[in-house]
Amino acid sequence: MKKVLCLLAVLAMASVSLAGTITVTATGNTDGTLDIAYTSDTDVLGLALTVTGVEITGYVAGSTDAFFDVYIDYASGLTGDPTGWVLTGGTPLATIDAAGEATLPAAAVAICVGHLEGITTPETIGMVATLEVAAGDYTIDADTLRGAAVDADGAMTIVGLPVTVTVTDGPDVCKGDVDGDELVTVSDILAIIAHVNTNGGTLGQAPIIPGYEGGDVDGDALITVSDILAVISHVNTNGGTLGQAPCME
Repeated sequence: MKKVLCLLAVLAMASVSLAGTITVTATGNTDGTLDIAYTSDTDVLGLALTVTGVEITGYVAGSTDAFFDVYIDYASGLTGDPTGWVLTGGTPLATIDAAGEATLPAAAVAICVGHLEGITTPETIGMVATLEVAAGDYTIDADTLRGAAVDADGAMTIVGLPVTVTVTDGPDVCKGDVDGDELVTVSDILAIIAHVNTNGGTLGQAPIIPGYEGGDVDGDALITVSDILAVISHVNTNGGTLGQAPCME
């Protein structure tokens, strides 16, 4: 395991002056995800970053560029033939202060990826990972424990780090409300019915369009008759004498 952990560090000692430059960027999204990407002037054979913030809850499978064919800390926990370390699955998330796969949720993780197979197509731009996180600020930096970034000539110069971005989990949606008054009323029912009649097609399945996010009350990413019936029932039960019900749970 120590040899695996030191892989990047050993590579970083070789021919430093010839190594390339990598620029790391991060984007805080509005859906509770964080994108980390890179551009470089040479092929990145190993990259290790740290992410610290409120809470990292998951890794979006398949978000890492396919050029990175081994997740070093994940592979260190595998047994058997090392050729099996070239992966089609697993996770690049690692413990921030030691070797090994990260345990989630966590307030800080490392991201450790590498390239082992022969280089056939130069890869100088791509995704490092997309993380699922709680809303808040996140700082991405070079992982000095693992050796940060290396190419075939050694330790690369890293540009853009540290960087801090803000992630939000999207606007609060008042379910059942499509007219924006934060109440569920007959006017909302009529608007949802009109939307389904106009845009629902033969199956009565209307898309969610801007302003109608609250019309999808069952969470199936469509606005249908079942949503209409649920809103009607909610207003009848909770609307009181004025027919003004609170947002649906």
